[in-house]
Amino acid sequence: MRGTVGAFAVLVVLGCSESEPPTQIQSTGGSAGVGGSGAVGASGAVGGGSGSGGVAGSSGGIGGSGASAAGGVGAFGGYGGSITWDGPQTLSETGLFSDIATRTLASDVRQYGVRNQLWTDAASKTRYFKLPTGTQIDTTVMDAWKFPVGATAWKDFESGGKLLETRMVAKLSDNPPEWSYVAYRWRDDGSDADAVPYGEADTQGTTHDIPNIPACKECHGGTREYFLGFSAVQLPQSDIDQLAAAGSLTSPPMAPFVIPGDAKAQAALGYLHGNCAHCHSAAHPLAMYNNFRAGLSVTNTDVAATALYQTGLNVSTSHDIDGTVMIIVPGQPDQSQLYNRVNRRDLLAMPPLGTEQVDVSSVALLKAWIEGL
Repeated sequence: MRGTVGAFAVLVVLGCSESEPPTQIQSTGGSAGVGGSGAVGASGAVGGGSGSGGVAGSSGGIGGSGASAAGGVGAFGGYGGSITWDGPQTLSETGLFSDIATRTLASDVRQYGVRNQLWTDAASKTRYFKLPTGTQIDTTVMDAWKFPVGATAWKDFESGGKLLETRMVAKLSDNPPEWSYVAYRWRDDGSDADAVPYGEADTQGTTHDIPNIPACKECHGGTREYFLGFSAVQLPQSDIDQLAAAGSLTSPPMAPFVIPGDAKAQAALGYLHGNCAHCHSAAHPLAMYNNFRAGLSVTNTDVAATALYQTGLNVSTSHDIDGTVMIIVPGQPDQSQLYNRVNRRDLLAMPPLGTEQVDVSSVALLKAWIEGL
């Protein structure tokens, strides 16, 4: 288990500060957690509130009260409040399978993929979703699909040939949208999986960490609907075509989305969208601390007009980390803080959650892209 992310890491974000010079920060490795009462909201600005999936307590999900917080240490950091989960206690009760023994999916559940994968230390993932009968996804705003109440998604995580966990998100209500989140830890005999609202570090003798409920919100809070990866940008065209044929979209995309730019730019933009945009977005609570945006839009046709290019190239950071003071310096990956932070795994690493190993191949493609700018 990597050192957990608390208030310190929340504030050390990629972003610009026009009024203050960069604060110098040296890499020091990572201790297991950072004390304090939570940089983001003592009353749960990130960890509690709408969409928290049954979280009770007064500490924010980010920050908490240190790695050894009372009430249990989640896999992704200390959490000072209590965590409750009133939903299904076993995966077999969630509606994913008609027969969990044979892993037969329920008749209303469909598998789907994503174009730009989230890196979680090379764990393989399988994704599923279902919509309530007779409902549609409102695609009026093509970059922000609105899901019907009852929409549910699951994601399996497998590593070393072992099925470790299945995460579930489900929409509970509208206006404002509220979602529940929880992870299920697979039993050693594979007969079922049990809800683990507090998460579990190094599950089943691996280095894989199952997140607690507040940690789910830290990433999923970056979109209005809290459902990551199921979008016009991320879904493969074959999945969009199937949804359209089934009448599940109010208005299917007019044409397939193509990431702008040459091959290197497309690879970099896709990676950063899939791994960074859920936090580096205008909708995420962290947006108040920085202006860096990593997401793609279906309207993007010119690579120079993308949010990433507009807010990342030649833009100052809020902190001096190992001598890097710009988010992206064209032609100079070693002077680019984005490259520095994706190439490390400590309290200054990006992404800060869900990974303990550097994604070597993706770091190489980011280096090649920056060198070619």
